[in-house]
Amino acid sequence: MDNNNVNYNQPQNNNGYYYQQPQKKSNTGLIVAIIILLIALIAGGIVLFFVLSNKDDSGNNTSNTNSNANTNTNTNTIEVQSNEMVVGNDTDGYVTVPSTWVKFTDVNNPNLFQYAKDNSTIVTLYAFNPNGLSPVQCANNLLNTIKAESGVTDIVFELVTIGKPYKYSAYHVSATYTNENSALHVYIFDLGNGKYEYLALEAPLSTIDQYLYIPDTFSKTK
Repeated sequence: MDNNNVNYNQPQNNNGYYYQQPQKKSNTGLIVAIIILLIALIAGGIVLFFVLSNKDDSGNNTSNTNSNANTNTNTNTIEVQSNEMVVGNDTDGYVTVPSTWVKFTDVNNPNLFQYAKDNSTIVTLYAFNPNGLSPVQCANNLLNTIKAESGVTDIVFELVTIGKPYKYSAYHVSATYTNENSALHVYIFDLGNGKYEYLALEAPLSTIDQYLYIPDTFSKTK
């Protein structure tokens, strides 16, 4: 992550906060690009195997689909404190962040929805097509991608629940980047609409604990 300063000559958003310059990088931007490529490559082989192995002698498909995807029918309003705001969109979902955070654009992946306190404290929301992969397969792709990076320690892989008011079963991968003195927390889970969510939070080790509440505020609707 680069540690350039925010350019406060940029236009303000509707809340009166400044947008950041687009030439910034986050750990998440490059990781998402790699994972989506892996999903596309792996899914191609899985789909071909699935189709061929689930045909009977007459060529008919004999497979049955039994989905245990998260389904969110709760439309309760998100409670927000006076010093917080809800950010997101109907595609990638919503989270609650401090009201002083601003829109962030990652040079590695400008299509991601991101908000940030500065150039090192960033939350990312990204709904993606899993192409037939399960949440745990996508999470394992993420895990292997992080393991392959240099200066990474304290890697954790676990199943947790996050979200308000509806709770999602999410695969949580976290790691410490010793060369940047920062931490990355990523949650991958089924949205129940054919897409999976990639929710990430990265921040310096000295402040990450202050913002670990943010993933638990996730909601598909505002």
